[in-house]
Amino acid sequence: MNIFKKMLALVVCFTLTFLCACEGNNSAQPDGTDENNSNQSVLPEEPDTDYFDDPDYFGDSMPVLNIDGNLDGISKENKVIVPVSYVQEGKNAQSFSCYATLKYQGATSLNYDKKNFSIQFFKDEKCTGKNKITFVDSWGKQSKYCLKANYVDYSQSRNVVSAKLYGQVVKAGYNVMDELKNLPNGGAIDGFPVVVNLKGEFLGLYTLNIPKDKWMFDMDDEDVEQAILMADDWTDSTFLKQNVSYDFSSTGWDLEYCSTEDTDTRWVCDSFNEMMNFVNENDGVRFQNGIGRYIDIDRTIDSMLHTFFICAADNVAKNILWVTFDGKTWFSSCYDLDGTWGLIWNGTFGYDPKTFMLPKDLAGSNRLWAKLYANFYEDICYRYAELRESVYTMENIEKLFTNFDNLIDEDVKLLERQKWPNVPSQNTNNISQILKFAQERIATFDRILLN
Repeated sequence: MNIFKKMLALVVCFTLTFLCACEGNNSAQPDGTDENNSNQSVLPEEPDTDYFDDPDYFGDSMPVLNIDGNLDGISKENKVIVPVSYVQEGKNAQSFSCYATLKYQGATSLNYDKKNFSIQFFKDEKCTGKNKITFVDSWGKQSKYCLKANYVDYSQSRNVVSAKLYGQVVKAGYNVMDELKNLPNGGAIDGFPVVVNLKGEFLGLYTLNIPKDKWMFDMDDEDVEQAILMADDWTDSTFLKQNVSYDFSSTGWDLEYCSTEDTDTRWVCDSFNEMMNFVNENDGVRFQNGIGRYIDIDRTIDSMLHTFFICAADNVAKNILWVTFDGKTWFSSCYDLDGTWGLIWNGTFGYDPKTFMLPKDLAGSNRLWAKLYANFYEDICYRYAELRESVYTMENIEKLFTNFDNLIDEDVKLLERQKWPNVPSQNTNNISQILKFAQERIATFDRILLN
């Protein structure tokens, strides 16, 4: 870290500590703004039509997706082709009918009664032409999406809003690579609530999300080595202690995208393992001076810090996306963020925001993050202090969660409770719980990283 960053970090830390003390509130809830401070990090500007900020984007009724066919034979491996129709009101009002392929999506969630779906729209029953739809202006026209059931998160909000926060983290960063600047959400998913009906009957409240796919990162160049590698299990390899195998799955990985998939994927393993070997063989000054040849340090610190700040306990080795745009430099990105803000993976509560998954616990995460914590601690403190003036304020967090919750009609929440009565924590999993956890989390991280 250069001397300017060190000095700025001290100034920011002192300012935040002073503001919290002046408020006389240990929950650390400053407004995060100072019009006269030109050095502060600011929230990235969102498009004027962004649905999070515009209550009229969807009008007075929730979007509705009707599945008008039979789902017999569907599985994670087997797609079904069905007619579908969609109605969306508001500023971006649209309606269409076409065909779609659906298959189950997810891993642990396959055990739940209410399933996730991968969905792709086509113009005809033979699926000869993709039907590309613009659901949200900033996403552009796409045909492939994910219908997320959010079974363990009755609030429906954690995955999308936590990803939205991460997108703000990325866009509020310094030295953001060109490939990330114009993505819909900084390399994270995005989504909105939608009612899904099956053959005229209410199937459930879902979110229609950007999928774990190449278009999330705007990858489509076969002449460049680009890849998205998903940590799909808890293994020594996903903890970055053992090399990735060429078949990926036997060591706990899933190759989500490779620009040269039709000709060669071995380079993905070779490149990632080269980074991993450096991490395992170096520490101290050699690690500090050399790791930048293998990873984007700033973006990897962002995803690491965000994972711990939102208490994503299921994402310290598994559920991490590792991404490269050039075949050489990797960075980690956040994915599958429903088990956050105090919620355990099974939909119950048990994590204390003041004691669980603190920065020191990074030592027990994947080996790269552990090494970054040990060797770049000042950078982590600086980055957190910067984000406390922009993204990680209670004002911003409350705004995003509240705006998202306002997109869900109360009568739809009642239908969801009736349709899926076994969804856990229905009486306690709500926006109030999330905001209380966030407030206590901020106070805890302030005490650790700002002093």
